Amino acid sequence: MRFFSPSVLLLAAAFMFSHAAIGAPYVVYDRTGSIADLEDLPQSASAYLGADASQRLMSEEEQKRQTEECVRKFFSPWDEEWPKDLVETFFSWDLTKERLWGGDLRPVTPERMQAFRDAEDLERFPSLSLKAVATANTSMRRLPSNEPLFASPDRAGEGWPFDYSQDTAVWHGTPLRVLHPSLDGMWYFCVCNYAAGWVRAQDIAMIDDETIRAFRASPLVSITVDAVPLRDDTGRTLTLGRMGAYFPRADDGLLVPVRNGNGTASLAKAGVPDEAAAPLPIGLTARNLAQIADRLMGTPYGWGGLIDARDCSATMRDLLAPFGLWLPRNSGPQARKSGDFVELEGLSDEEKLVAIRDHGVPFASMIGMKGHIGLYLGYDESGEPLMFHNFWGVGLKRDDDPDLTGRVLVGRTAITTLHPGFERPDVSSGGRVPGIVTLTMLPGLSVPAKDRNPQKPLALSRSFAKIKEERARRASETLSRRNVPMEERKNAITMKGNPLTLIGPALKVGDKAPDFRVVDKTMAPKTLKDYEGKIKVFSVAPSLDTPVCDLQATWFNEDAAELGDVYVLNFSMDLPFALSRYCAAKGFDKVDTLSDHREASFGTAYGVLIKELRLLARAVFVVDRDDVIRYIEIVPEATNSINFDKLLEVVKELAK
Repeated sequence: MRFFSPSVLLLAAAFMFSHAAIGAPYVVYDRTGSIADLEDLPQSASAYLGADASQRLMSEEEQKRQTEECVRKFFSPWDEEWPKDLVETFFSWDLTKERLWGGDLRPVTPERMQAFRDAEDLERFPSLSLKAVATANTSMRRLPSNEPLFASPDRAGEGWPFDYSQDTAVWHGTPLRVLHPSLDGMWYFCVCNYAAGWVRAQDIAMIDDETIRAFRASPLVSITVDAVPLRDDTGRTLTLGRMGAYFPRADDGLLVPVRNGNGTASLAKAGVPDEAAAPLPIGLTARNLAQIADRLMGTPYGWGGLIDARDCSATMRDLLAPFGLWLPRNSGPQARKSGDFVELEGLSDEEKLVAIRDHGVPFASMIGMKGHIGLYLGYDESGEPLMFHNFWGVGLKRDDDPDLTGRVLVGRTAITTLHPGFERPDVSSGGRVPGIVTLTMLPGLSVPAKDRNPQKPLALSRSFAKIKEERARRASETLSRRNVPMEERKNAITMKGNPLTLIGPALKVGDKAPDFRVVDKTMAPKTLKDYEGKIKVFSVAPSLDTPVCDLQATWFNEDAAELGDVYVLNFSMDLPFALSRYCAAKGFDKVDTLSDHREASFGTAYGVLIKELRLLARAVFVVDRDDVIRYIEIVPEATNSINFDKLLEVVKELAK
């Protein structure tokens, strides 16, 4: 058994806490995506259908009118009156005037930014007015370059994937108007029916009037399965048809525009599975919408259509495209310019929730927020509205830690409440409700009056009552942690002689071991129940990234075999990422290293949270197989070691 003399420990403690920056902002990314909504709520839009799911949400006549307008807009770049307003919108923001960071996460130099300006060659803009078509799934960029441009990566919600030069994805077969080449000829400034920007020259082809007539002569088919291979009669894949893309119908499939060697377009026949495409439009019913939504469920988040993925507004566009409903590209215009809406901005949170329940129509309304939008699915038995949406993550915020910022990363299409992550104390209790600005009807629909809009709460499953009870318990625990003053024990310990306050109860031998909620080095949640049935040793330290704590952790990992068949758990406030690096570097594999950073759940439950530092005091607890505390040592002076001899004696006695 290895021991260290007090003098060695005191010498090492001189460096203790030197790295801690009290009050400094820090960003945390929880990559587990752990929020209760994703576990408790069925992740299938079809689970939220009512008894009237097969009834039309819109009359055939109105849907026909909407489809005709959608098709007109789709082809508008080939018409004399093409959407010039999109060019004005594009140039209303000059990206080159912003302070940005490049793909290496270093600031973009003024020289590099000038090179971007030079590549646009805007002194001659516009120099062309040509009809073209996308011959690949591609992107519109704000600059003629694939180089990403980020806002400060040190800010939460910035850096990857928020490339500000990425404007939107453009699916294969989209009509374009070409206005200008880049200086090197590798990019074209183009306009489609919903956006304008720079597109790679190799991804488009100029199209003549004869081919356009052939394209427009056939009824349109909408792709209804995402990323379906479209193959010619030789089996060669011409493209991946993306949900929301349109192609002309052919007798035995559809027509796909392809780029010829001279840069012009021709139409090639391609086969498509029956279930992967449908004549435009599909009848607008909740059941049909749910079926299409389920095919988008879980698809990855992609800011501006980055790497052919979707953000929230692109998800809504592609969801509604098979129904012949056209939406603008971004969430703001979708919320206020696509259809009738109820203005909710300026109302209280409760007033917003009431208005959504009063006027929202499941599968026929969108909930518009600042910078976000999703499809309303109805409300549950607790009165909570539910929505289908594609989102990057849930913002982190703590009332007792104003410097904390970050995200719980979700990064996909999912179904949630308006309070995703409500059960977590590091997520704002208001959820997304404060950011709600509108309740918007799908194009062609009117906002129903409250007295003509009967809705029944959704009974989601037989276990709904259990889910509701569990949510109430979590919410109650969260409120308790936030609002109930914790016991404070002043002068409970010292560090280098300076008195410190401990938060939480002074536990005694014989007490039942309190439960806790922490995470391990992989961000997986852990509670007392995960270690039931064995003797447990809780080794508590301020930070493994300090010499004294390192020595304590090393002893437990290397010499803890002498303790016998026990769980050894190391608790600290270190972030899981730091724990992962530490264990990898040290080769630790015999001790569970756990982080209490998220809630300080262990620290407050066991009375070892240092108020002045928001770190854990040096301590050790021994808990028997029945979860009763059998030994406690809270080291009076934080720079001293625990009593390894006494600990070993207690554990061996319990193990008999």
